[in-house]
Amino acid sequence: MNFFKLKIFVTVCKTKNFTKAAEQLFITQSAVSKSIKDLESTWELKLIHRQGNQITITPIGESLLGNILNLINDYSLLENAVNTLKTQTYKKIRLGSGSSITKSALENITRYISEKFPETELEIHAGNSYSTENLLKNGEIDYGIVASETLAPELVYVPIVKDIIWPVCHLDHVFAGKTIAAKELLTQNLFAREKGSATQETVNKYFQDNGLLFPVTNSFNYNESLLSYFIIEKGQIGFISETEIAQKLLWKDIGKIKLKEGGIHRQIYLAYRKANYDPMFLKDIGMAIKSMKKSWGTQK
Repeated sequence: MNFFKLKIFVTVCKTKNFTKAAEQLFITQSAVSKSIKDLESTWELKLIHRQGNQITITPIGESLLGNILNLINDYSLLENAVNTLKTQTYKKIRLGSGSSITKSALENITRYISEKFPETELEIHAGNSYSTENLLKNGEIDYGIVASETLAPELVYVPIVKDIIWPVCHLDHVFAGKTIAAKELLTQNLFAREKGSATQETVNKYFQDNGLLFPVTNSFNYNESLLSYFIIEKGQIGFISETEIAQKLLWKDIGKIKLKEGGIHRQIYLAYRKANYDPMFLKDIGMAIKSMKKSWGTQK
């Protein structure tokens, strides 16, 4: 019996939602659905009734839930003992990150791992989402944090946090704190991220969805300090993550620009190859991400 499938069933019973269950367990929604179907097929019993987004537990599922909880509790005792031994096998963990927000996430994860597994060697690769995904595909890193709009079929993507990308400018800029149309923004000098940047990919898609084309006249691989210099000293407009703004004191002189068409939203993912699936290690990363989101003041 696959005890993780039992845990998936219990989590679905608790959340009454496949998506929330997937987020709590740091797996994909399709994995949740398949596990439930596997249990039902193995036992030849109907456990979950799903109609659209509505989830209900069948009477049979309810009657089995208590026994399953007792079984999981007993298994957890064994798992904890095994985990104590298994932590000694994490000799090296290779992590990668993409855009500025993912670097912030990586700081929290590496800190957590270093404290819990002090003997583990951490190898960190920082680039953009495109380069991080390529490292994952080639087996050069084990896990990555990315914000890609296009998801590679050979990788598993687990949503970890939602983000907003803001057009930003100096507080003295004529657009600071105002709500304007996207086409008005394109009349200004805008700084774009480098090719392969998930931030720029999201910005480009936003304008395309609104029938506009982002003109790349100034493109560079900037860090936050360099971007703040161009905005504050040169009066330019750039794009930065809401989470990054909340964490950096250097943004105190920066104003957000709201767009009439709505916010520029994106999803941040933890990505890994299917061959690297390790529920125990993913659980540890999940604890680090939970701590990270708490420090950001968000549970999204």
